[in-house]
Parts: sequence; structure tokens; C-alpha cells
Amino acid sequence: EKEAALLKEVLSGPLVSIHHIGSTAVPGLAAKPIIDILPVVTEITAVDGLSYAFTALGYEYRGDRKSVV
Repeated sequence: EKEAALLKEVLSGPLVSIHHIGSTAVPGLAAKPIIDILPVVTEITAVDGLSYAFTALGYEYRGDRKSVV
């Protein structure tokens, strides 16, 4: 919830929702000490311009991470 609040501040405009994903989201499952967070936004290009804000919060900004097939 603390991290979600920080992300909501950074993504206030294009943010739709924030999801906690990965092994730490499953109660009782062994997990790495890394929390996987998936913000859903209306426009990824608006978020790309905020990468500096993610870095300031200690995050590694990875953009939309689309797979190319």
C-alpha cells in the first residue's frame, strides 16, 4: 500500500489501477524479496516521460516491456 501510494503520486494523470503481481502476491508461496507491481495506464508514452520520477523513488523503470514476436 505504501508503494502504491507513491506510484499514484507519480502517475496521477494516466493511472487506471495498480496490481501487486508475482510470487509475493500469493499468500504462503515462497517468494523473492522483490515486489512486482503492475501499474495500468491510459497512455504509456505519457509515462515514459516520468522515468526520472521512478528512478528518484528507487525503481528501475522498464517502460511497457512489450514482447516482440
